Amino acid sequence: MILRPARYADAVLVWMFSNEPSVIAQGVRGHRYTLGQHMEWWNRRFNQPTQRFYIINDYDAQPIGFLRYGECGAGELCEKTDEAEVSIAIDPSVRGVGFATKALASDSGMAVGRLVAMIRPENVASIKAFERAGYVYVGDEERMGATERDTREDAQ
Repeated sequence: MILRPARYADAVLVWMFSNEPSVIAQGVRGHRYTLGQHMEWWNRRFNQPTQRFYIINDYDAQPIGFLRYGECGAGELCEKTDEAEVSIAIDPSVRGVGFATKALASDSGMAVGRLVAMIRPENVASIKAFERAGYVYVGDEERMGATERDTREDAQ
């Protein structure tokens, strides 16, 4: 698995992964975004210092997903200011191989104390991938949190 920093030109690729039907079905947002809506969001977020975007490539350098770390939106997910949100999407054709776990276990590049992610309780595969990467399932409000992973050292 190769994790590379996303480029601005990766916007459509990220949109395609995030709008894949099974990602929408298992995700917390539950609906598709148009490319125009995605580009508005991408343009606001991409160059922000509080965001880290990565493209997940397989061993042949083919894109198979994305990983994003970013500031939490309006206190809806994070409980403290030193937390960041994690989101990930993997192409269905390569799920179950371990790419998500490897990507989630990588250095976030975020100078925060804790990473959190929203996961539907019925999305057992995602919960297990996060747990294998060192996250702890919190369970309240469908939250997944990295309570033992101090990422401040990762950012140095």
